[in-house]
Amino acid sequence: MASNSSITLQSVIDYARSFGDLQPVLAVGGYSQQPALTIANDTMAAMCSPAINWKWNRTRIPPFYTNSLQQDYAVPGVVRAGWLEHGFIVDINNTATPPPLWPIETVRDLEATSWQWGRIGQVAWLPNDQLTYGTWQANATYTKILGTPGNPGTPLTQIVDPNGNFWAVSNNLNATVTTGSTQPTWPTSPTFPTYTNPTQAATTVTDGTVVWVAINPKGQGFRVNPLPPSSGLYYQINVIAQMRPVQFTATTQTLDPIPDDYANYFRQGFIAHAYRHSPDPKIQAKFKVEFELWTGAMATAVRQMDREKESNGIYPSESVMSSGYPIYPGPAYPFPVF
Repeated sequence: MASNSSITLQSVIDYARSFGDLQPVLAVGGYSQQPALTIANDTMAAMCSPAINWKWNRTRIPPFYTNSLQQDYAVPGVVRAGWLEHGFIVDINNTATPPPLWPIETVRDLEATSWQWGRIGQVAWLPNDQLTYGTWQANATYTKILGTPGNPGTPLTQIVDPNGNFWAVSNNLNATVTTGSTQPTWPTSPTFPTYTNPTQAATTVTDGTVVWVAINPKGQGFRVNPLPPSSGLYYQINVIAQMRPVQFTATTQTLDPIPDDYANYFRQGFIAHAYRHSPDPKIQAKFKVEFELWTGAMATAVRQMDREKESNGIYPSESVMSSGYPIYPGPAYPFPVF
């Protein structure tokens, strides 16, 4: 993936060192990269806080697909989602052009439920180790998703093995696959992407024609509401999220995902946080002033984003003479039409 930034953290540190009273802060004997890395991480965390939904910090969660009577979904490789902005679902096997799609609410939390409905209306993220998993079954069939108009009753697509590790089916999008007659040998310490190493390859296990992929227990999975019904349609779930702040581990890193035209905000925040690390009380006192100047500049940046007109509004979804259609009843649609 291309980087948003061409500016390195080292260039920010070099600029901060041009401030005479910050030189002692950024040149601590015996610590070649500290406290600069800590200051940079504090600055990045503040810039990417939930208070601001920067467009450049957005990420699209890999699409996942509803399964009959399955409320929780561990999506392989998702380890950097911070909070969910919005989403939509697609009737993926509908032959209409374009296929029907509907918005869904992204919410903070959802309880487990047995209430079923035609299609989901809400989605929340949870740590993968808080989701519900099945156990391995011999000769279990996972029907292919694309091209199958209705789910015939596929088992849960995610399991916990006897070692306590989590796995998800990874190859039933375009093919029907079946587990073997005997349980495979599960590795005791599988690898998977992590927050600090999101490109780490995940361990896979071949089981009959099923390929299981290892799931990070502290990664981000998803719970939907209501429960997809038995023999329901396959819906593709698309979620847009804000990413967790990047962690700096080396001064050679760029400021990605911060684009170059926003680097000045990071630079100003870095200088403010650097003053907080000074052992001299007089120099440390500058932190309050610099921090207030920085947060004011950030507020200006947010207002610049707000110049775009908001698309939210109230308008009819169908004509007065329409016969209506079933819709998920919830906060966004409190009066369902039947």
